Amino acid sequence: MMLIVNLIAISLQNSYKFAESNKNTIEMVNIAESYINDKKEIIKSTKEINKLQEQNQIGKYKIESTIKKDENIYRCYKLNVKVTYQDKNLEVSTYVTKK
Repeated sequence: MMLIVNLIAISLQNSYKFAESNKNTIEMVNIAESYINDKKEIIKSTKEINKLQEQNQIGKYKIESTIKKDENIYRCYKLNVKVTYQDKNLEVSTYVTKK
C-alpha cells in the first residue's frame, strides 16, 4: 500500500514540475515574440542603425537583444533576442528589411 502511495505522489510531483516548466517556456516564447515585434517597429521607424544592444529584466526573465546591420544586404538588419530564466535559454534570430 505504501509503495502505491509513493508512486502516486512521485507521479503527481513530476507532472507538476513538467507543467511549471512548460508554463515558463511558453512565457519565454511570448516575451521573445513581443520583443521581436517591438524591435521590428524600431528598425522600420529609425533612419539608420549600425548596432544596438539592450538588456532588460521583466519579472524573473532576463532579455538581451541585438540589432546589427547586415552589410551584405541592402537595408537588412539581423535581430537577435535571448530570453533567460534560471538555467533555461531561448534564443531567436530573424532578419528585418526596410522598404
